[in-house]
Amino acid sequence: MSEQKKFYIINNGMKDLRGHYFETSISIAEAARDMGWHPILTGHATCELGMVPEWLEFYPVFRTDHWMASKIEDQSHIETLINFADYHQASIEQVKVGKATFQQFINSRFYIRPELNAWNIVPVKQTFFTRITHRIKEVYDNDGLAKLLLLTLKKIFRECCPPLILKILKKALSPFIKKPELIKPNKLNFDLDHELHSCILFKNDLSKILALTKATPSDFVFLPTAHGRELLAISQICEESTFAPRFGLEFRHALDFPFIILPLGEEHAYAAQHRFYFERIKEKGLSNRIRLFTDTKELAEDYTNFSGLPFDVLPIPFRQDFLKNHEVIPPILHEKLRIVYIGDPREEKGFHWLPFLIDFLAIDYLKTNKVVLEIQASVHPVNSELKCINALEILKSYPKEWIKFHGSNGPLNPESYYQLLSNAHAIICPYDKLTYHSRSSGTLTEAIAAGVPTIVPADTWLSNQQPTGSGLTFDGLQDFLIKTKQLIDKYPEFLQKAKLAKVEWQKNQDPKDLIMEVTKESLQELIAR
Repeated sequence: MSEQKKFYIINNGMKDLRGHYFETSISIAEAARDMGWHPILTGHATCELGMVPEWLEFYPVFRTDHWMASKIEDQSHIETLINFADYHQASIEQVKVGKATFQQFINSRFYIRPELNAWNIVPVKQTFFTRITHRIKEVYDNDGLAKLLLLTLKKIFRECCPPLILKILKKALSPFIKKPELIKPNKLNFDLDHELHSCILFKNDLSKILALTKATPSDFVFLPTAHGRELLAISQICEESTFAPRFGLEFRHALDFPFIILPLGEEHAYAAQHRFYFERIKEKGLSNRIRLFTDTKELAEDYTNFSGLPFDVLPIPFRQDFLKNHEVIPPILHEKLRIVYIGDPREEKGFHWLPFLIDFLAIDYLKTNKVVLEIQASVHPVNSELKCINALEILKSYPKEWIKFHGSNGPLNPESYYQLLSNAHAIICPYDKLTYHSRSSGTLTEAIAAGVPTIVPADTWLSNQQPTGSGLTFDGLQDFLIKTKQLIDKYPEFLQKAKLAKVEWQKNQDPKDLIMEVTKESLQELIAR
């Protein structure tokens, strides 16, 4: 009898119940289990063991996360979480009695090389001179006193110098004069040493897990939220080892950041990092054991155009059993219509617009007890934004009958989250139009699947997915307020259309379809065989 194939879910950004990490991971693990795979979940080293179901094999081991918000250098505590003997009794016994080293134990199952030199990207050692040069360039690049002084001197020279002298000076200084049209968008505006060190940490952590769980070429490793540094690490794993399983990496975050204003010609560090990593991958070619994905057609086009690498589209997984157990109940006579905001309070999600919505609905809908606004108010202690904190304080000043808060003390557990979702009569997504042009939304995915009417930004992935007649789209704050009022006034019509659309949507976003798509061998893989 052949050994059960393993399906690894590598979610090194998962630290708690916050965000999409946990729900996505569990929904994929459940689908993999039901399809005959043996699911193995990994998370960040700070993730608590108790939050994961007992049936799921789980390792909180990663020292790096997606946004590099926290990094753990020491990994000695992991040995207290993993009983090595449970997995390799014979070999670990040899280590215990001194007949083999732990490094030999690891290498016998999965070859680990703790550096990235093979890819010719050794971190540059910065001398005192290079640091000073970089600092001067930094001052020159930014709008400030240095640039103002240069512009003033330039004006003085033009007005006071004879034409011949000006011509000679211009020729002599031309190699040092920065020309805006020559600014390269891929200049290195991030810490290469830090990036590559983090890449090595990820590579080593992943290699250990694959070694300890006896990964084979027939197994599959899936990263639901991937970064370029992880692609580089996995590419080297595939190059170094003939025992490597197949990999699927899903890139879910957009490459542009509309809220962040940068100097002319400069791109965000996140995009610059990925440009750097994708270029390294193209130099050697993408391994036939790796496939790249996003979760929207729009995002796949963005990544393909940006990287020159092939990206496919996956369904957006969610726990459909929870929705089936929490059927949406329409409002009864004289019952308040529940308008619900779900998700972290963030500016890109339009949380700071909610006080305006309260003021707009106050006289005709809130004072008359026709509507209540229910808000998930799980403010992140690290990533909280000033506009959202201020908005929350304003919201707390309104009458309690108008607003009901959820998750004020921390992230909602799955039961509470899906209870809030299924109790909603309408879900509002006042998201930023530019930010969500190509990005997906788990909130919208679940709202459509639950048959709940929605309000979403126009000309975005959300508006493209919203079933016809099941909600409204808006363009700007004023339009958002007006469209919310229109949905309330004609709610029964929107509810009817939303209910009709949910069954087909649930079929299209089945986590099992994700498993089938991501594990499907590409033509490149079949040829390689």
